[in-house]
Amino acid sequence: MRWVRLIFWNEAEGRLAAGWRLYLQLALNLGLAFFLLRVANAWGSLDFRASAGFGVVVAAMLLLATLASVWLAGRFLDQRDFSDLGFLPGQGRWWADLVAGLVTGCTMAAGGVLLALAAGWLRLEWAPFSGMEGVPVAGAMFLSGLMYASTGLFEELARAYQERNLLEGTYAGPLGRAGSMAAAVTGAALVSVMMHSGDILYLVYVFVASTVLGVFYLLTGRMALAAGVHMAYDFVMFSVIGVGAQEGSTIGSLFRVGQDALVQASEAGMALTSRGLILVLGMELVGLLLILGWVRLRTGQLALKEGLWRPTLRKRG
Repeated sequence: MRWVRLIFWNEAEGRLAAGWRLYLQLALNLGLAFFLLRVANAWGSLDFRASAGFGVVVAAMLLLATLASVWLAGRFLDQRDFSDLGFLPGQGRWWADLVAGLVTGCTMAAGGVLLALAAGWLRLEWAPFSGMEGVPVAGAMFLSGLMYASTGLFEELARAYQERNLLEGTYAGPLGRAGSMAAAVTGAALVSVMMHSGDILYLVYVFVASTVLGVFYLLTGRMALAAGVHMAYDFVMFSVIGVGAQEGSTIGSLFRVGQDALVQASEAGMALTSRGLILVLGMELVGLLLILGWVRLRTGQLALKEGLWRPTLRKRG
């Protein structure tokens, strides 16, 4: 029946409707990740799977699953080129954005930690540590950096896919430009919330942080800014400083947290205190302002990347 076809199919574009593209890509991503993690579990010994270093393998598998699912969904569901999703390591601008994101993420984390130290919410002790037997601290920190680099890349690539499709699916409707941007950022942020576990304050933080990261892709059409911020912030906070790190899960760190009134670890996931929430929201504001300044400096404006809402269908041949 025609109404059934209208639900699933976009007649004007000759492809699946945006909502179904998003659903199928997410299902494919999760399915591939589950399969690859099962392979990794079967391949590794019990001791290795229980070690901190297994997190590096997990992050690499999730990156591989995301790259594959986004490429497959883009080619066969979206009918678009992979480069349209902002993963452009062949461009100098992409690397400049990545470096700007890394600097911003480090600034956010360092500034927040210094403020927490001054307020007495945090106490640190210099205690270089490797969570991997036989691996020196320098090697453990390198592996931890690889893990957070993989995490930043796969989460921000998935977010770019979600935002691009949400933007295309809502831009021509009654929401208008601002409304479609809000829908794209909010929708992708809600997906991120569903992919994390923790108490309500932590999930509020995940939503705000994901919203901020989502804005960067819409302004540039590249996912490098968000990936850089994501990588550096997580690496500094959870590996270098070790804030909120669960016992036995840290690959490497340079400090030991003697007092932490910000983040707690529980079986249900991360748990933020009210002080922690206030601090990280302030850090997100700092990061947002820094990146907006970078984009304004580079482009001379703060606006939705021209043409990002327009479907870029591959030529069939």
